[in-house]
Amino acid sequence: MKYTLMTWAMIAGFCLLPVRIAIAQQPDLQERFNQAVELATGGDYNSAVRVCREVLDKLPDSERPRVHKLLGYSYMKLDMLPESWHHLTIYLESSGTEDTTAGGWLQEVETALKQSHVKVSFSCHPADTSIRLPSSTPSRLQASRPCPTTWWLKPGKHTVTATAPGHKPRTVEVDVRERGDSGMREIRLAAVETTIPPDG
Repeated sequence: MKYTLMTWAMIAGFCLLPVRIAIAQQPDLQERFNQAVELATGGDYNSAVRVCREVLDKLPDSERPRVHKLLGYSYMKLDMLPESWHHLTIYLESSGTEDTTAGGWLQEVETALKQSHVKVSFSCHPADTSIRLPSSTPSRLQASRPCPTTWWLKPGKHTVTATAPGHKPRTVEVDVRERGDSGMREIRLAAVETTIPPDG
């Protein structure tokens, strides 16, 4: 199989990052991630995303940056730019190393997003609220994300669902304007009322 120079650079970028993934506790996670890299280099970005999402939450925080990098790259290739921006941003903020290649990807993705999307920030009450945002591909379910968070939405009306322990779930409609939008939204959830039984 022939690889382009950029593909080889991408492979090296993932493989040169630390590979200590708590092998004693999760012996198959490294192999699964290696499979995701192979899938991405072979052009099967959907499968690479699926495998990355499978292992991401099972890893300690220190081992997750390179999975975010591969997710960002794969989503970029799938033209799912908000998802790509999200994961590349997390990677660059958490990796602790300077990565000009990934920085270039993020700049490219953000430049494209500015042509068609608006960056919207969400704040929530209570602090442990999670929100489910629209996916850039209608057939995909967007995972819930901790709030506060920032996302890119196309101008128009979107549905966002917020949940938190001990509070009533809430679905809100977010109307994103193309110009003049403040880019900030606040979602507040009402606590679930509990009835204390009388003594006796």
